[in-house]
Amino acid sequence: MSAPAQAPWDRYKQPPVSGGGRGGEPWEKFSGDQSANADLQPEPTPAPGAASRLGTGVYNTTIAPLAEAIKHPIEAAKNLVRTGLAAGKTAFTGNPFDSIDLVRPIVEPIAQDIQGGNYAGAAGQVAGNLISMFGVPAAMKGLGIGAEVGARPLVKSALGLPGKAEAFGATPAKAVLEETSGVRPSSIALSGRTALKELNSELESNAATAKGPLSLAPARATLEDAANKAAGANSIATPREIAPMQRQLTIPESGFAGNVEFAKGANTPITINQNPTGLFGPNGQALTKPSLIRGPSPEPVVAEEQTPLTGLKMKRQFDQDFIRNWNPQANTKGQLGVARSAYHDLASEVNRTVPGAPELNQRISSLIPAVDRAEAVNLSAGPGERILNRVARPTGALAPALLGLHEGGVPGMVGAITGQETLSSPVVKMMGARTLFNGGKALQKIAPAGAAIPLTRRPQREQQP
Repeated sequence: MSAPAQAPWDRYKQPPVSGGGRGGEPWEKFSGDQSANADLQPEPTPAPGAASRLGTGVYNTTIAPLAEAIKHPIEAAKNLVRTGLAAGKTAFTGNPFDSIDLVRPIVEPIAQDIQGGNYAGAAGQVAGNLISMFGVPAAMKGLGIGAEVGARPLVKSALGLPGKAEAFGATPAKAVLEETSGVRPSSIALSGRTALKELNSELESNAATAKGPLSLAPARATLEDAANKAAGANSIATPREIAPMQRQLTIPESGFAGNVEFAKGANTPITINQNPTGLFGPNGQALTKPSLIRGPSPEPVVAEEQTPLTGLKMKRQFDQDFIRNWNPQANTKGQLGVARSAYHDLASEVNRTVPGAPELNQRISSLIPAVDRAEAVNLSAGPGERILNRVARPTGALAPALLGLHEGGVPGMVGAITGQETLSSPVVKMMGARTLFNGGKALQKIAPAGAAIPLTRRPQREQQP
């Protein structure tokens, strides 16, 4: 039978005193004169307080198992496997006694503390287990999310993404990390174009099966209100610049495959002519015969209601003609703002009628500026040309090179310039961003495993006397 467990703060009996009485016996059993050995008796150590024991219990179930698992990962993995086998055995047999090994690493230390009267320590272990099961996974997930978000500034710096690329909720840096691959600008651009093609194909497929209808009325109203407001202020340029937008959403051009209709109130003009018959009636009055003459038929206009697929195509073309190809020398900023407002109305209708369109459009709108910037960076100067430009510019950029020359001569100067250029390279920045992002994703995936930290330690079994 095992001896009763001792509380952690209990001390063993004092060592034997040399000389006198029965040599080798503990001092409390020494029957001789103890006055000569009084100075050899150590002062008793005060027992830790409840708060200290509570903290020790928390530490033993959180930090200590984690440190042990990191120091001895193989042994920790073996303990987890044993626990898993015990759990599988319990599930297979349905015998609750088979679950003893499953809960032993958690329950046994608590039971030992309770048996030894260390109730504060037991409470600390219970609290620590709860922290490990719920707090540690949450902390690991939070660190993973932080690493993912922290990778985005590196992407912005690597590709030179401007702030306006994040207009209307776009997240181009996130799109680069999630939708593209590679660290070279050329690889990012190529994989991004492939991803855009796939996203657009998925969006078109969804639009082709959507029931609709999609309405052009909100975008038309936006354009009409802007034109009337500008005309009321006696503007010449703005109404003239808005007119092509109105025409694109109103007048069907040759080859338009969408719905058309006659404008409201449109009709075919009819006139009545009195044609002479050559006959004369009473009193010599000439007799005439009336005839109806139809005028030209009215031209059809783009119907207000379109299929979701047609509306999607019109939205894309509107963006291509009036937003992406906006020329600041030929157009005003007001025209660009009106075009964006009308485009937003078209996009809202697409999102309303096409299943999955909001998410797909968000990904597409985030990926487009990222791919454009990757292509631009890919066409920019190479490392050698940038080094020559850095040397040729009489700016503070040469300070590290001069310091390297002073400390290490020409090799030091070359090393400083090369190192400076390497650190500012888009490829190096993207390598750092990919590493940080992938590490954050991996940390989030393994976060639930943090709840198993208490199971990685071996239970402290009692020592046999």
